[in-house]
Amino acid sequence: MLNATLFYIGCCFGSFLNQVALKNVLTINFQRSTCDSCSKQLTWYDLIPLFSYILYRRKCRYCNFPIAYSYLIAELICGALFILIFCIQQLQSIIIITTLILAYLYSLMDYYHLEINPTLFYLPNILLLVTVVSINGITETLHISFTFLLFIVLFSITKLLPNSLGGADIKIILSWSIFFEPSIILITLILSSGIGLCYSLLMTKTNTSPFIPFLTLGLLLALLLNK
Repeated sequence: MLNATLFYIGCCFGSFLNQVALKNVLTINFQRSTCDSCSKQLTWYDLIPLFSYILYRRKCRYCNFPIAYSYLIAELICGALFILIFCIQQLQSIIIITTLILAYLYSLMDYYHLEINPTLFYLPNILLLVTVVSINGITETLHISFTFLLFIVLFSITKLLPNSLGGADIKIILSWSIFFEPSIILITLILSSGIGLCYSLLMTKTNTSPFIPFLTLGLLLALLLNK
C-alpha cells in the first residue's frame, strides 16, 4: 500500500515536472489548464495522472487530439523514482530527495530542449545549499576541496575534448559534488559515462544526445549501490 501511494504521488510530481520541462520555465499561473490543441479549459478530472490518460485513450476528450506518450512515460518514471528514493539509505535526507527530484526535472529539460533554464538550476540549488548549511554547518556537509579539484578536471576535459560535456552537465556534476561523498560522484560519472556510451553505440543515427538523463540514472544507481 505504501509503495502504491508513493508511486502515485511520484506520478503527480512527474506530471507537474513534465509541464515545467516542456515550457522550460517556472511561472506562477493560477489560470486553469487548457488543451494544447483546441484550447478548451480542462476540468480537474481531465488532469488526473495515469487515469485520465488511460480513460480517454491518449486523446483530448474534447477534440480527440492525440496526447504524446512522453506525458505517460514521465509520470511512470517519476512514480518509480519515488519508490526508489525511499529504498535508499538515509531516507529522511533532504539532500537525496531534493537532488533526485531536481535531477529528474533537468533530465526532462535536457531531453526536450538540450538545455536547462538557469533560474530553475540556480534558485533551487542555492536554497538547498542554504538550508543544508544552516542545519549542519559547512564543514560537516560540504566537500569544497573535492568540488574544486573536480572543476579543474572537468574543465580540462572540455578543453582537450571539445563538445564532450555541456555547460549544464558540468554545473550539475559540480552541484552534486558539494553534497555527496567523492566516491558517490566518481561512481556516478563511471556509470553515466558507460550507459551513455552504450546508448550512443546503439543509437548510431543520433547526432546529439542529452547527457543529464544518464547522469541522473548514474547517481540513482550509485546511491542504491551505496545503500
